[in-house]
Amino acid sequence: MTDIEIEFCVPCGLYKYATEVQDAVIEEYGERVDSIQLTTGDGGVFKIYADGDLIWNKSISDDGLDHDEILADIDEYAVPFRLFKNGERSRSDQSRGTALNNR
Repeated sequence: MTDIEIEFCVPCGLYKYATEVQDAVIEEYGERVDSIQLTTGDGGVFKIYADGDLIWNKSISDDGLDHDEILADIDEYAVPFRLFKNGERSRSDQSRGTALNNR
């Protein structure tokens, strides 16, 4: 299971967006996420951590604040195994921590 933290800039008005992302994570992953925490910040910060790993950072992303991109990065943590049509399983955490490196 996964713990998610969303750190957001309060003076920048990113609270609304942080709660929208929080709702999207809960709707998409439900019980596959152990907890989701909002953490206040400043200086334009909007970062998302999964199990303590920084997986999304607004200052690095070229796409701005994109729900689909954020959910795709969280997916690597919230869905630990992928099943192939032949019934074999693949552990997705081989790709963990690569989300920011691929940008």
